[in-house]
Amino acid sequence: MQRHEPRGLAPAAYLTTSYRYRLPVQTATTYRSYTFPGMTGGTYSFTYDVIMAGTGPATYCDMIPSSSPVGGEGYSNATPTTGFGRLHGSGIIQFTGNNVHLQCGGSSFTIYNGTETLSSVTFTKIDTLTEGTATSP
Repeated sequence: MQRHEPRGLAPAAYLTTSYRYRLPVQTATTYRSYTFPGMTGGTYSFTYDVIMAGTGPATYCDMIPSSSPVGGEGYSNATPTTGFGRLHGSGIIQFTGNNVHLQCGGSSFTIYNGTETLSSVTFTKIDTLTEGTATSP
């Protein structure tokens, strides 16, 4: 059987790398900004799953592409029930240096410290992003 390689590249050339960052458990606050050391420039698909422990009425998270809070992606908010709130978000974001950060805020919260589930952010580099605008009848 003859082996064919697309575009003449070895199979290893088509592997993707994902980066996962666990969010640390810290003292309660009303705002946190998480950065991601080691990320290189490029366009990435991201997801986050944040489990917050707190007693306030509402919390939120979104990914910010620069040091100023404009043009966030993957906004999510939650009203904690029984002292916990879970936030999920996803999107595409561009790194130009280490300027991307996940901001979370609202009422007083901390990251949940249980061992059965961990809060994390995941990035997977993509080659090309084609922008478009959705329409509605």
